[in-house]
Amino acid sequence: MLRILVLVGFALILIGMEISTADYVKGGTFPIEVTTKIGLVVLIIVYAHLVSLTSIFVVFRSHAEPPEHRLVKAIACSLPFILVRLIYAILIIFAHVKDFSVFNTRVVTYGLMAIFQEMVVIVLYIGVGMTLPLKKRKRGGAKNVGMLNTANRELT
Repeated sequence: MLRILVLVGFALILIGMEISTADYVKGGTFPIEVTTKIGLVVLIIVYAHLVSLTSIFVVFRSHAEPPEHRLVKAIACSLPFILVRLIYAILIIFAHVKDFSVFNTRVVTYGLMAIFQEMVVIVLYIGVGMTLPLKKRKRGGAKNVGMLNTANRELT
């Protein structure tokens, strides 16, 4: 369900930005479209739901297998970085401040509030995901997952 909401939010933002770009090409102004604002509100709702789910997972993490505790920690550690990235998007779309606009954002601001945040989250998730052990399947239940055969752990 959250995936669908994220896709809807991104699609609305993309459609709104396309309309704004077309208006900019025609008239020289870059108005932020309502669809862009609605898409960002959808992403804010998804973030709030993600925070509530993470807090539930933290409370009940003793029911998870020990290696999967790191997943909960990685998600919890990534939430502040995602929040900063979301605040940056909110400032660009809703605030009418010169330092936070589509065209006049400072490189340092963009780098620290957008790119750096995304990189930290990606490194966290990839680092934890690559270090988790593969779950063993029953002998007859081997499936090819990409190029890795999970029954005998050989590349096919």
